[in-house]
Amino acid sequence: MSSDISARQRRLLIVGAVNHAERALADCIEGQKRFKVERLVTIASCIARLDTAGPAVDVVLMSHVVCGESGVDACLHLRNLGIILPIMMMTGQEGLESAESEAITIRALDAGANDVIHAPFRPAEVLARIRAHLRAFETGDDAVLMVGPLHFRPARRQLENMQTGAQIHLTEKEVALLKVLHRADGTVSRAELLAEVWGHSSASTTHTLETHIYRVRRKIERAMGSSKLLIRETGGYRLNRPTQIRRETALYEVPPALAVA
Repeated sequence: MSSDISARQRRLLIVGAVNHAERALADCIEGQKRFKVERLVTIASCIARLDTAGPAVDVVLMSHVVCGESGVDACLHLRNLGIILPIMMMTGQEGLESAESEAITIRALDAGANDVIHAPFRPAEVLARIRAHLRAFETGDDAVLMVGPLHFRPARRQLENMQTGAQIHLTEKEVALLKVLHRADGTVSRAELLAEVWGHSSASTTHTLETHIYRVRRKIERAMGSSKLLIRETGGYRLNRPTQIRRETALYEVPPALAVA
């Protein structure tokens, strides 16, 4: 499978983008075919979006201040929920004193943000930073993809049922297949799976794909007692309601204003 992160479309969640500079950056990113952009206006909608089942988000770009609320506090809260996907903070306010800009950067990084970008924005550089964070995350050791009741750890090549403790080892190709299916919004065609996992120039056939899918389904069935997580559709396959990328334990203190009673 290609290592070029830009060759595969990713879902990017933009939160806020309230001033002219941030809106212009969001518009520029939205015009890039490599990203499927989803925009949200409020912090509450962002937290709700990432804390519920739905199409998996790959990276978050959040305003430092969203409708008068702190994006830094929101980042803290998301980390406390266990969300570990890359979060980038943006400050569209130009003309900040260097000390103020530095203070914002330090607070955001301490809150768990992966990066902080300040206006004036250079779109090409921002896009390169996003790709770099995605590469770092997808090859990291701590990513845990919640797939139904199973914890999918790509770096360990492992599926684990947290209810029963059952652990299943995966091959490299099986990991690649599950990663492609996990980030998709719906059904992934056989041709797309072959291209993503075996490469466009591969001589692998549909039979090869079907064999690997069969083995993955058997392993899922052993791990959770059912094969209903990996669904066969006309023309392809899909995972049944993938959820967000998170870790099991929180590392950050919840801001009082965002704490859930």
